[in-house]
Amino acid sequence: MSRPVLNHTELKGFQAWKAEWESGQPFTLKDYLYANGNLDLAAAFIEYFWPEVIEHEGCYFLSLQYSNESFLSWKKHLKNNKTRIELVMNHVHIYDMFGSSEKQDQEYNLVVDEYIALTMQQSWEAALKIQFPNVNFRVTFETEPNAYGPTISFHAL
Repeated sequence: MSRPVLNHTELKGFQAWKAEWESGQPFTLKDYLYANGNLDLAAAFIEYFWPEVIEHEGCYFLSLQYSNESFLSWKKHLKNNKTRIELVMNHVHIYDMFGSSEKQDQEYNLVVDEYIALTMQQSWEAALKIQFPNVNFRVTFETEPNAYGPTISFHAL
């Protein structure tokens, strides 16, 4: 599997920022991050791009999303089907990671959201291999029209 690639012209916010500030010397994504990013956001993104995963009753879960109450509820509802429990408890909709606003909806498109999801999918595959080298996982990716936007999840095989 090759690394997902994104044409930077798809980054509408970056393009608008460049147009506003660029004068002679072209700006890069590094310049954009320097002007607009912060360490709190970078660390928060890392927590989702390279997540901590916990094991509970033979199931594996994103620690950021796990609650025992939710586990017990899904365990009962899904009749203890570990694969289905893991898939539902570990799923992440890319749309839900970012606040919704009219401006954002105009700036971004499905191409960028899918790029983020596909990159996260590969990151999760690597993180799972490192954290649990003796367990095989399947990291899933779905997108429209079959899902609410780009969505990733995982389960043990």
